[in-house]
Amino acid sequence: MSKYLGKLHEIRLFSLDDAVKITGNKSTAISMLSAGVKQKTICRIKSNLYSVTDLATGLCAANKYEIASAIANDACVAYHSAMEYYGFSNQVFNEMDVMTATVFRTFDFEGITYNRRKPNHNFGVVTPTMNSHIRVTDVERTILDCIDRIKYAGGLEELLNNLDAITFVNEVALVSYLELYSKPALYQKVGFILSHYKKQMHLSSAFFKLCKDNIGKSTRYLDETNTDTKYVSEWGLCVPNTFYMMTEKGGYVNV
Repeated sequence: MSKYLGKLHEIRLFSLDDAVKITGNKSTAISMLSAGVKQKTICRIKSNLYSVTDLATGLCAANKYEIASAIANDACVAYHSAMEYYGFSNQVFNEMDVMTATVFRTFDFEGITYNRRKPNHNFGVVTPTMNSHIRVTDVERTILDCIDRIKYAGGLEELLNNLDAITFVNEVALVSYLELYSKPALYQKVGFILSHYKKQMHLSSAFFKLCKDNIGKSTRYLDETNTDTKYVSEWGLCVPNTFYMMTEKGGYVNV
């Protein structure tokens, strides 16, 4: 067991197949994993996903973002969890949003619930230079995803709170991603919400013209969970009255 521990610490998160590659034998790999779990040098995160234990704390050495990224080959941190990763959220949730095409059952590990979010596209996913074990949607993709699915952003108030912490975005990336999504409803929501952050995020007038040119003719709800709304003709949106209460009283939106 000890002769393999160094390699396991190096790869940090591993499956049975990874253990077989290290030991060279499936039977040996199974025995190593079983012994490691009993000795608490290895922790079992979920079916066929393991990590080494931090001997100083007795907890899993991998953090929640690394675990989320290791659940499947295409898995990445997304939605509110991505906002949290970038430090835009001042609320730390005990849930992780894991975007992957691979179906897995929601599971709990060390107080964190890991939820699958079905991907709609595969662009805008990055591996931070400071940690090769993490995959996360980039800031621009995260903004669009959270506006698109406000419930996965933690709700409207949390979304506004998070956006208020973002002082610069790559407008070229936003435009590119919006074109790839090609959803009139998203152009509507993004145009309306980000118009309140135009100066803060250094967005051009051309960006909002692009959004307006692609909203179509349908009237839609900004947040479909709220029916107490005000109609904004400029964007063809029914906006919750709570949006204005939050922006006026909470100071979340920098007009």
